[in-house]
Amino acid sequence: MEEITDIVEEEKQDISYTRNKPKRKPLPTDLPREVIVHDLTDEEKVCDCCSAQSIT
Repeated sequence: MEEITDIVEEEKQDISYTRNKPKRKPLPTDLPREVIVHDLTDEEKVCDCCSAQSIT
């Protein structure tokens, strides 16, 4: 039993750094922008499980 405990403890490692997420360059400002709003009917905003009305 002692051998198993020793193996498990050896496998643990402390990470002393954080990884940087890759950063994307922003899209050019001259590209056309379009806002599309998808809205549901009031009947579709009711939860099927508990019949609660959606907040948004």
